[in-house]
This record gives sequence, structure tokens and C-alpha cells, in this order.
Amino acid sequence: RSPYNIVRLELARRGLSDDPYERAAETSQAWKDSGVLQHDEEPSIYVTEEEFEYRGRILRRRGFIAGVRLEDYDQEVVLPHEGTRSEWVADRVRLMGAAQSNYSPLLVIYRDDLRSSVTNLVRAIAGGEPTAVFKPPDMPQLRLWRVTDTGTINVIQSVLRDSEIFIADGHHRYEAALRYRSAVRAEREVGHDESVNFRMMLLVSFDEPGLITRGYHRLVESPTDNEFADLVKSVEEICHINEWDPPRERSTTEQIEQFVIELGERKDGEVVFGLYGKEPGKFHIATMKSPPQAGNALEYSEYSYLHSHVIRAAVDVEREEQIISP
Repeated sequence: RSPYNIVRLELARRGLSDDPYERAAETSQAWKDSGVLQHDEEPSIYVTEEEFEYRGRILRRRGFIAGVRLEDYDQEVVLPHEGTRSEWVADRVRLMGAAQSNYSPLLVIYRDDLRSSVTNLVRAIAGGEPTAVFKPPDMPQLRLWRVTDTGTINVIQSVLRDSEIFIADGHHRYEAALRYRSAVRAEREVGHDESVNFRMMLLVSFDEPGLITRGYHRLVESPTDNEFADLVKSVEEICHINEWDPPRERSTTEQIEQFVIELGERKDGEVVFGLYGKEPGKFHIATMKSPPQAGNALEYSEYSYLHSHVIRAAVDVEREEQIISP
């Protein structure tokens, strides 16, 4: 709705320009020239608080936005939990190259120290007068506090200096940042603290009360009859399958919401998938019979079990990218 919605930079105006990446860069520069976008004069972090309703309760999720140093995955500092698609990463690399900017923060999760030092700081900052308040219709309310105090920033840096962070959302953008950094390094020497070595992220504590984790969703689109049959067979071979009977008086949306709740009520160590459409209009719960041992957090995620042991057993990687929508 707003002419200054960040989506005009993140996605540009596809179809209105031969080069949407250059279009985004031009829009970004125009906003800078007019003062809509401004560089901060001093190093800052931004504490955020989102207020939203979830299953009849009002929740608040607090975190802070900062530039985080890029680390290759093999350093086991930044930890992913899902795979990526190369063409989507390439899309983000082209946007970064054209616009020389990060337009949206990754959502990452960190573990605080035993004294909850960062969490307590964030809570204290959020108790003050916010720098900005946003109340978009039909969306979470957002409050933001700009923090420039070097002592506060130093405490956060010190506590999290050796911490792992887990990518909750933004795998393609993170890999794009790694690729872009490598491309720049191939052309010239890059200073230790140059911005190309960092990525904007929203950091939220594992213990944040408003941190809600919901299931993955994968849509199978336009498979051949044989592919659909192979996918069903793959599930049936490695899973125990039970039909779930939804409340008939509820809408399909409400039935799906209740189905998600049922899927969450499982025993520790169980790997569970929800299926809709295995049979027309019916819900099924599939529980893996013997989940393979996982070597790391990525392999242990249900995302990996689904893609590696169910989908990949039925279709190859190229076909998966054509018929499985994330």
C-alpha cells in the first residue's frame, strides 16, 4: 500500500522493467536522495518488539537487529536447518550486487549466557520510550528502539562473540551473502570489518516467550500420476500412517489449524509428517518407523527427513524443484 514499502526494493517491480535488480537499485538511490532512507551517523543496534495474537493469546516477541559477521557453514558458527535452491540464491546475489544493500534481516536464534545478560538488556531497553511504533492493519504491531550506547553494544558483542546462531528464516539470503562475499574477494582485497563481511539479522533468544515454531509446509504441484503414486508409496514404506478425522463443523482452515496442533503432540524422538490429499479431502498422520541416525542438526530436522528419505526416494533433485513448492 505504501509507496515506500520495502517490498519495492526486495522484489522490485517485476514485469515493469527489463532489469528488476537495477530497478530496485534505482529506487533505493532515489529514496536516499530524498531522505526516505538515511545512514545512521553512529553504530547502532535496533531492539524490536512484535505484538501478535496466537491461538487466542496476545504474545510479544523481542529481539534486536544487528550486522552479524558471515561465517562459512563448515565453521559451525552459523547453523542451517534446511537446503536451498541455487537459482533462488543467485537471484538474491544479483540484487545485492545491483543495490549494494541488505533489505531484510534474516531471523536467527541464539543461546544467551546463564545470566540471560542479552535478554535482560533487551527487556530493559524495551521498557523505555520506543523510537518508532508501527501499527499496520491486520498485521503484528511493531515497536523499535534505536540503541547507540557503546557500553550496551559492547556487552551484547562480548556475550555472543563465541555463540552459535541458528537460521530460522533466510537460508537463501545467507548463502547469497556468502557467494557475494566470495565474488568480491576474488576481485580485490577485502578489509576485516568491511560491510561485505556482515549480514543484517534479527536475533531472538531461544528462551524468548514470544518465539513460536510452526511446521514446514510443502506443496506437491502438478506431479504425474506415477510421481504421485511413488511419493505415496515412499511415505507408506517408511511410515506408520493413520487417518485423522477433523471436526466436521469447522471450516477447512480451522481443520488444518487443529491438524497442526495434533501433529505437535508427539513423543520425543518421533518424526511426524502431516499429509493432506493422499486420499481426496482426507488428513493423515505419518510417523517414521525407524528414523535414521542424524549426524548433525541439519540432518536431524524433519525437513531433512522429509526431503532425504521421502521425497528423494520418489523423485530426483531436478524434478523435486519442479513439483515441490516450499
